[in-house]
Amino acid sequence: MIRTPAGEMPVETLRPGDKVITRDHGPRPVRWIGAATVDRADLAPILIRAGALGPGLPARDLLVSPQHRMLVRSRIARRMTGRDEVLVAATLLCALPGIRAAPVPGPWRYVHLLCDRHELIYAEGAPSETLLPGPQARAAMGPAAWTELTGIFPQIADILGRYPPARTIPAPARQKDLARRHRKNRAPLVDPAL
Repeated sequence: MIRTPAGEMPVETLRPGDKVITRDHGPRPVRWIGAATVDRADLAPILIRAGALGPGLPARDLLVSPQHRMLVRSRIARRMTGRDEVLVAATLLCALPGIRAAPVPGPWRYVHLLCDRHELIYAEGAPSETLLPGPQARAAMGPAAWTELTGIFPQIADILGRYPPARTIPAPARQKDLARRHRKNRAPLVDPAL
């Protein structure tokens, strides 16, 4: 369920032009929605159990693609990166309790939302990213979806790799270390005190 001005909505029911609630800019329109069905083991979803990110986050179990990034807001993030908030790929959080590769058979359908900029939105109440057009996204969505996206937004091809992320994205090794430190310290990934 995605938070919208009209309440929580299933991602599958959203359409371009619908507004979603963003963490930084309030209600913003979705400009493009892409969906892909995959059946490769390396693209199996990551299951984030209710409460695994912090108190009440997510509100319900959440399935995301392995490279989908979730917001981490903690003192550990601050100590490691100099920032209270960073984005970490779901697959790199699997060392933590309540987060693991989902035990559901494929194929799986992923839905990508694109706004005018990279945004943080709320999925099952947990802050997570919209599509960040970059090399990983291009490879994951396949040529047909990429052609559709660049047909609608020709400027994306020009800004590939320069579309700024909504938060710092540490290097993968740093993300893994961040997850390990949260586990060692039994600290929530989203600290309600910050």
